[in-house]
Amino acid sequence: MSKQRKNKRHRQRNSAPSVADTAQLQATAMTEVPHKGASAIVPRTVKAQKRGQVLNIGRNLLMQVRGDLDAVKALAMAIWVKNHTQQSRVTDCNPYRLHQLTGLHCNTIKKYIALLGGLNLIRWDGNDLVFGSLSERNNLHMPDTADRSIKELENMLLALYIVDIVKQKAYVKQKIEEAHNPKQGKEALAKMKRARRTCRDYGYGNEYREYGLSYNTVARRLDVSLQKASEVIQFAVENRMLVKEKRQEQFYAPRVKGAENYIDFGKGTFCMKNNIYTVYANVYLLPEPLTA
Repeated sequence: MSKQRKNKRHRQRNSAPSVADTAQLQATAMTEVPHKGASAIVPRTVKAQKRGQVLNIGRNLLMQVRGDLDAVKALAMAIWVKNHTQQSRVTDCNPYRLHQLTGLHCNTIKKYIALLGGLNLIRWDGNDLVFGSLSERNNLHMPDTADRSIKELENMLLALYIVDIVKQKAYVKQKIEEAHNPKQGKEALAKMKRARRTCRDYGYGNEYREYGLSYNTVARRLDVSLQKASEVIQFAVENRMLVKEKRQEQFYAPRVKGAENYIDFGKGTFCMKNNIYTVYANVYLLPEPLTA
């Protein structure tokens, strides 16, 4: 059989969705696929949202799929579908129809549907696939998601993990300040006692030290490569999810002119023009809210 006839038969087979494809996708969605780091699958209420962009995602849901990149990609696909369908519903759903809608491969769609089904984020209404709400009581806010691709939504979800780490560091810094440098006010004593109790319970210490957040730490926390970690951080900074501050120290050393003397000196990251530079991990802060 020639290659042209094979391609023609393949197009004819995929052009008309069959009932078997829908049944197979429904069976795939009912199969719970455990992801790494998840002890149990938490049932979630499926609730259709009005048409509009998704701006909030539950923190517990995001932490539940941490370390499982396929589950994060499945959530990115769910956000994209919810942004591009009415009432988060795909009518007469089958793998080929979702392929036409998202551009993803049919096998990839089946895998993501299985993961979303294991998280109870989808339900079947006849032959229609309904995507449930992703928000919870404790949510993480996302920037504009309306005109984002699935790849960008994936980077956005991964960037939310870094945002959560920065929020936790800001919380620790605030509690240490309240415990050891309390402000004067009506409830200053009560705040100081609560802050000292928190610092004592979690071992925060008496002084806050900022060590930054390196690419190696981000890659280890997200269970991704260094290249992917760099891409996620760049995306977060460009979209004002985080503000990056570079940290380096400069030492004047007139006798250090070459690499051999710099190595013997034993201090710094690199040298240039009689100066030794020590580079530390970057510090990431939350952006200031925009004012009108």
